[in-house]
Amino acid sequence: MIRYFVILILSCASFLQADWREKVATCPVCLRQTAFLQPSQFSNEIYMRPSRFQYVFWPFTDTRSIYCCQKCSYSTFSWHFQSLPANRLEIVTQALKDMGYSLAEYQNYTVIPIAIRLKIAEKIYRLWGFSDDHFWCEFYRTKAYHLEQEIAKLKNNKKSLERQQPQVLKKRQHPGAIRSMLSAIFYPVLKLLISKQTQDFLQHHRHSQMANKEDDLVKDMIEARQKALAVAEEVLGKPEQDLLTHKECYYIAGAMCYLLKDKKKAEEHFKEGLKIDYKTKQMSAGEAKEYNKYLNTLFQEYLKKLE
Repeated sequence: MIRYFVILILSCASFLQADWREKVATCPVCLRQTAFLQPSQFSNEIYMRPSRFQYVFWPFTDTRSIYCCQKCSYSTFSWHFQSLPANRLEIVTQALKDMGYSLAEYQNYTVIPIAIRLKIAEKIYRLWGFSDDHFWCEFYRTKAYHLEQEIAKLKNNKKSLERQQPQVLKKRQHPGAIRSMLSAIFYPVLKLLISKQTQDFLQHHRHSQMANKEDDLVKDMIEARQKALAVAEEVLGKPEQDLLTHKECYYIAGAMCYLLKDKKKAEEHFKEGLKIDYKTKQMSAGEAKEYNKYLNTLFQEYLKKLE
């Protein structure tokens, strides 16, 4: 999917902004109809954005492309949402019940945390029977990309809290188990009545929760990148294939190694990738040549980062 967009982009001189419009889709699990968003056009500069260093491109980079039914929590990429095979319906339905997510509180699907949507989608795709290397390598790169964005938002929120309430990082005397419990439960009502000490305790608790959430997201992001790397390196040990070529895998493996702080191994992959040409039966010779130039540019950009 990626390469076709890139060829079009490289051949275009004009630049358009991505535009999204409403689309009503029916959930194949619970049959609820929901107004989702889908792109009506794309931007010609999307493959020059920083996400190219993770080999993740729009629409994968946009959280609106991961649909989620707020009634039953069924989640997939937008282009798969209504394609669930009938013979997978029962097992997927049971899995969603077992996961037990309650998402009705959210205003719409776009504000459901992307980490939740991707966690559900990963489970759904496994039960669905997706097994090809190309899909899972792309899925885990996409997952890591979005988790990284969420981590950045959390860090900014923590810094904002630290600027507003510098005392949240200081060790406070615990206000007492009963008092702190009542404060936590009835805080909106008792806000004007509780002591400054308890307010600081609650702020410290909020800061700690954010830090713990950040740690969990970092762990999941690293795991996703490790899985994408494992798929790419496994494919490199197989005969050349059209959907996930060796040249792409060298770039993906190098990018994941770089992001996982293994710069030596990353450099090895990038240099090996530059030695070979991009080959696929999915393109004409001219298109493959143009895409090969694009990949070489990506390799060279990364090698400069390693200097």
